[in-house]
Amino acid sequence: MKEDYKNLIEKIKSLLPASAELIYLTYPKKEAAIIMADFDGDDAVELAVAYNIKNTPYISILKEIKCQWQIVYTAQGKGYNLLYFKALNISSDKYKDLVLGWQLEAQRALLIICQWTGTELKELSPPNLYYSKLDIEDMPSHKGCDGILEIAIWTKLYGKAYRTEIYRWHKDRLMVATDVYPYYFKKVARYYQAMVKQHPNTDFYWYQLSEAQFKAGQYDKALKSINTALSLYMIYTSKEKLMNLKKLILSKIKSKEITF
Repeated sequence: MKEDYKNLIEKIKSLLPASAELIYLTYPKKEAAIIMADFDGDDAVELAVAYNIKNTPYISILKEIKCQWQIVYTAQGKGYNLLYFKALNISSDKYKDLVLGWQLEAQRALLIICQWTGTELKELSPPNLYYSKLDIEDMPSHKGCDGILEIAIWTKLYGKAYRTEIYRWHKDRLMVATDVYPYYFKKVARYYQAMVKQHPNTDFYWYQLSEAQFKAGQYDKALKSINTALSLYMIYTSKEKLMNLKKLILSKIKSKEITF
């Protein structure tokens, strides 16, 4: 198996321009940016390959034609490094999409979801979909998992605080997936619980914790966190912003009391 993979890499190298250097991903393990998958649902696999030519990244699609691999499409990449490179069922369960994360800055990457049409890589994701951290998994709603992947995007704000949003493909675009908030924002809340332990007097970490607890449906905890934020000397978060969140939390607690 290793020998077959080694031979495949050598074959791909022989098809690329002489000055091309394969890009190697470093997480979760070091490996060449090569994917073999059925990207167009024709029951035949294609190869997606990422490489650099004089520090400029490129993506090529290779297809086996008459028992010979051939480059059928090439596009220039973005940024200076490739952080994410996977074939995933984002827009369809019948074929794979190519999902790329291009590093633009130390804490900023660009997420691109592409569909191979047979002639080109068509970008499905909206432009300027930036992230600092990324989670892609089938997240459970109150009905459980449905086999559809959700995308959690963490975008750096300041310090170690992030704006977090969750998306899912719906019809022809990415839409916010609020039904999985209770599952995923518990994870976000755990992150900010660690932050407020390290920085107990920093108002924006308490705000972020409260917001995460609110989205996770942990309203009593969210109220305690927002009250803590309001008791601190506010440097980064306005009182108006804190009070707006507190009003939302109280309305949820009140509606819950009425329900029961």
